[in-house]
Parts: sequence; C-alpha cells; structure tokens
Amino acid sequence: MVVTDYYTLVVNSEYDCPDFIHEEEEFAIKVYPNPVREDLHIECSDKIESVKIYDALGRKIISKENTPNNTSIDFSNLGSGFYILKLRAAEGTEEFKVIKQ
Repeated sequence: MVVTDYYTLVVNSEYDCPDFIHEEEEFAIKVYPNPVREDLHIECSDKIESVKIYDALGRKIISKENTPNNTSIDFSNLGSGFYILKLRAAEGTEEFKVIKQ
C-alpha cells in the first residue's frame, strides 16, 4: 500500500496495518515580550514544573518550582543583557533566549 498526501506511508506487509495515525498534541509555550523590560510572561499548554533563568555566564539567577500554566517573571531588577530561560513541564523541556533591555 502506498498513500501520499500530507504524510507518506509505505507498507510492504502481508499482515494488516492500522487504518489510522495517532497524532499527539503539540506542546505549546509562549514567552513574551522579548526583549523584556519588566515582566516576562509565560503561557504553557501543560503544568509548569520548573522555570529557571540563567545569565550569559551560566549562573542560575531565578528558580521557580510548580508554577501555574500562566506565570510571570520579574526582570525589572536584572541588568540589561542576554539570559536563558529553561522551562520544564510534563511534556518536555524547552530553552528560550531572552533579551533584557
């Protein structure tokens, strides 16, 4: 059987194959505004297990555990520059580059 469309499926088998493809939901995260001046807002499709902010030298500056899906981090006391946000949720871990103005 050969099916071509959005997905391509090629099966060479004498046995039955499933007639559906299960698509997992996307793990969606929004981080804004970037660049940030005061509050960095985070929206996640899953419960946030931890949020960590690191400076350009790799030092951990901020750490929050078990935060709600929508949260904010105060950047107003941080100096201008480049930061890394590491967000961990049940669906996985993501990293974002954040610029503080």
